[in-house]
Amino acid sequence: MGAFFMIRVERYKLFFNSKDFEKIYHQSIPDVLKYSGSPSDVFFREVVKVSLDNSFCFILFENEEPIGYEIIKIKNRKVDGGFTFILPEHRGKKYSYLLRENMFNLLKDEVDEFSTYIHNSNISSIESAKKIAKKLFLNLKISNTIIMPDGTNKNMKKYTIIP
Repeated sequence: MGAFFMIRVERYKLFFNSKDFEKIYHQSIPDVLKYSGSPSDVFFREVVKVSLDNSFCFILFENEEPIGYEIIKIKNRKVDGGFTFILPEHRGKKYSYLLRENMFNLLKDEVDEFSTYIHNSNISSIESAKKIAKKLFLNLKISNTIIMPDGTNKNMKKYTIIP
């Protein structure tokens, strides 16, 4: 018989689960560098710290261990952007889907739309976005490839879930 795992998502709270976030964040630095295109100190200052200060961070736990997180920005009842990390040994188990589904439920009274940027090679996250929109009976709008102001192609598209 297989092992039973308790999965839960908690919103970041200073002194409540901040040590859990710190533990998982340090393990995500290689992915931060790979997908954000920014040095980790810049990413922390401009994205992570802003999210933590506003409690726009969600930590995924398996039993009592943090195994992933998502940080977002909310402005005018819209989530724009975000960064999701799942520990490599837990990828491919639909955890990012569970994390986002729980996050949507926690935010349902605070936001009207959710946008995120997904690298074209990240097929599992693309499928997860499609599945969440379908399950919640919402629409999914997919933008064209994102081109940066300097003309570089980031090989990403913007995925927006709306009513």
